[in-house]
Amino acid sequence: MAKAQSPTALAELKLLATLRDVREELTSIGRLIDAGTTASDVDRPRCEADLRAVVTAERDGIDKRLAAAGALLEEHPELAADYSDSLTRIENQWAAFLRGWDTRTENGSTTAMRADLRACVLEIAFLTVPPRANRNITTLRVGGRMSFYDEFKDELLDHEMQVEILEWMSRHPKSVEGVIDLAGGTIVRADPRPWRRVASVVMVLALGGLLLLVASQSAHWQAWLDLPVRAELSGAEFVRGIAIAYAGAILHIAIAALKQQRTASATGARTFTALGNVLMWIHVNESALLFYTLIVPVTATAFLVLQGKLVVASLFFVGFAIDSVLDTFVERFEKVAPRQTEVVVAAAKG
Repeated sequence: MAKAQSPTALAELKLLATLRDVREELTSIGRLIDAGTTASDVDRPRCEADLRAVVTAERDGIDKRLAAAGALLEEHPELAADYSDSLTRIENQWAAFLRGWDTRTENGSTTAMRADLRACVLEIAFLTVPPRANRNITTLRVGGRMSFYDEFKDELLDHEMQVEILEWMSRHPKSVEGVIDLAGGTIVRADPRPWRRVASVVMVLALGGLLLLVASQSAHWQAWLDLPVRAELSGAEFVRGIAIAYAGAILHIAIAALKQQRTASATGARTFTALGNVLMWIHVNESALLFYTLIVPVTATAFLVLQGKLVVASLFFVGFAIDSVLDTFVERFEKVAPRQTEVVVAAAKG
């Protein structure tokens, strides 16, 4: 059953839906203007006819929708407090477009009209895109990425407008339930509930604690795995070795976060940084952090078993350079696996 909403909330939904319809019609007109601008001499008369037909068909509908939006604000003063100035700008920009249209001769310039139309679409997008981005991103898991440019390419006139809206959302982080990556043009899904973000930290710490507890029982799992038991490698040594590897991994993350912060400060870019948003960073990266929380002690344990003793420097750099270590393991496995597969197949054939 749908959750009951207040009359004002329902009116706001209706207002945004109305503005989205207006934006859709304006976007259609804008694309026809662009098509006429780039058309060849042969195609230009057809593009002009299409543009005139669409503007003639849509202008009354746009006027009625804007009037309906104005009526909603009249009925709901709470909405008027938030939206009246934006709606006034939209109406003024649309009126400016119509003045230019009515005085334009056939095949006349559309530069000024397109600027008015673009300003109108942009003003509507400031109101309608963030709520829709929030609805679309809820279909992703925490940490999932949504390409903003792909998601809204049909709703906004050009790439410059997409960048402008995304930068505005980045400057207003509470407008979207996620982390905006301006460089990649993506929004990373985050859960809006504070307890869920704290849960990400708890999960990472709990997994790390559990693995340290398992390491302390090395005598049991070494015997179960039929590994050589060395007296100098007690459970305490395994715990110490894994803790050293974790320290290396944490230092690696801290250095990367510091570099990110310094780059953002030097360029003046308004970008999400790990140091400025520690809890959120852990939350949106929880899957990767859980993976590394698992793989660091596994790799450190393998080093301890193979070396037969605890070497602080080696274990520290196992954690610090875990990606490189994993790449080395994967490369070796890819070389060994085909040969071993052939041995198994030959044995199976008898």
